[in-house]
Amino acid sequence: AFYPPVPQLEKLNWDGFESKLYVGWEYVILRKEFSISYSKNKSSLPKILISMGATDEKNMTCFVLNALNEIKEKFIAIIIVGIGYPHIKELENKLNSVNFQFKLHKNPDKIANVMSQTDFAVISFGQTAYELAALKVPAIYLCLTDDHFESSKLFMNEGIGTSLGIYSHEIQQDLVGAILFHIIEKNKVKLIKPETFMDKSGISLKLLFAGSSKKIASSAIRRRGGKQAEKLIVVYDDLDLALGEIKISFNKGTGGHKGLESIIKTIKTKEFIRMRVGITPVTPKGKLKKPKGENKVLDFLMKDFTKKDLEILKKIKPKLVKVLDSIIIDGRVKTMNEFN
Repeated sequence: AFYPPVPQLEKLNWDGFESKLYVGWEYVILRKEFSISYSKNKSSLPKILISMGATDEKNMTCFVLNALNEIKEKFIAIIIVGIGYPHIKELENKLNSVNFQFKLHKNPDKIANVMSQTDFAVISFGQTAYELAALKVPAIYLCLTDDHFESSKLFMNEGIGTSLGIYSHEIQQDLVGAILFHIIEKNKVKLIKPETFMDKSGISLKLLFAGSSKKIASSAIRRRGGKQAEKLIVVYDDLDLALGEIKISFNKGTGGHKGLESIIKTIKTKEFIRMRVGITPVTPKGKLKKPKGENKVLDFLMKDFTKKDLEILKKIKPKLVKVLDSIIIDGRVKTMNEFN
């Protein structure tokens, strides 16, 4: 027998069971399309998936739309309904009066691809919860039964999603709050300045990544680490670039930089974005005046910038901000093509 590690297993009566029991995320049975990695289209607006199962007899889809209509922030709703959905006319009428962007999918063929393009979901708890976990899409769960609510606690404990308990119209404001939280999380940027020595820079990221170690991005069903780190941008000085020069890269080596080595050691991956800022003066002909020898390099790195150097760095500050904004909004690929 194969089971996910849901809490109910401990309450079941296994007397007389003579077969072998397999329990774990790796034993969740999903269709092949949910084991594929899909490239995600970049969007400046959060995409919210609404999926309430094949039939949705209680019409929770329209209930969620009512909650979304109370939210002033901009977003795109991706709505999926099954072939057996009986409230399609009511849904279409409601969509004529909503104040947000949306796209309606009726029984889509490539449903995993559609789901993978979203930032988070509001769903009726069930098989869809496991499918979204495999796709690394966090979710808000509305439960139809006590058993579903009990199973949803597993996802909450793993940091994969948020359960609002048994579905009723009384939880609409709770749903609005949960959606707002996810929208804010989508747009939130955390700035971290290490207070350690440079070669211990990874310590500053330890708590940040430990907090997501059980989330979808690094474990859950397939336990494929590294995805959370793809959003990390490390800005650091580089002796191999001219003062004020900027280069963006991804998934590269450390080049002997002790701070990067510490970060990679801490988060167990090198798949993150680097923004290198040059600090080496140049000759009138543009040749790097790079110090030679370990002691001279150390002395150069520890001394203050000259007044002239600070003027150069001040001039590139607007570009630094523009590059960071571009990475966050447009993604690393487009930014690298534009600024490198």
